[in-house]
Amino acid sequence: MEHSIVFCGLKHCGKSTHGKRLAEALGSPFMDTDDLMLREATGCACTTCRELFRQVGETGFRQREAETLRQLAETPHHGRVVALGGGIAGNPFVNPAVLHRLGFLVYLDLAPETAYERILAGGLPPFLATAADPRAAFLERHRQHDGFYRRHADCIIPLTDGESPEEAAVRVRHILTTELKQATV
Repeated sequence: MEHSIVFCGLKHCGKSTHGKRLAEALGSPFMDTDDLMLREATGCACTTCRELFRQVGETGFRQREAETLRQLAETPHHGRVVALGGGIAGNPFVNPAVLHRLGFLVYLDLAPETAYERILAGGLPPFLATAADPRAAFLERHRQHDGFYRRHADCIIPLTDGESPEEAAVRVRHILTTELKQATV
């Protein structure tokens, strides 16, 4: 694969799931920026991004996230598949130009109601747990992030409810194959 594929979207939209499946199908390396950030977290025995967020606060977390992206963008990267953290769009320390240097940016567009139900199933993350109305806070965050992703994505793939992960993976691969052919013309 000539291009690197970079999945972005809301928390729990399937970035890692689709990224791993696509990387496996293509025989490409897969990287998750949350995992990379945790590996590089110095002075922290955190095993999850939630733990890191609680330990270093939102500003510290966002700065580490932006630094992880900057470092990743500076490494040779033809043919890899990357899943970005769900909060990238709201990170004031991230320069959108860095996202484009990572590769072909694919927005996995999941209905916010579906994403919120998935989040609830895993427990509210710190940025929602303290909100007076977590659902309203999430919907507002979705509105803001959706605009960012639509402005910066090279490709937008709507995800549908009721579609199995396998069906969605096949559809995502098909759309990307078509989009990437058009991008190289």
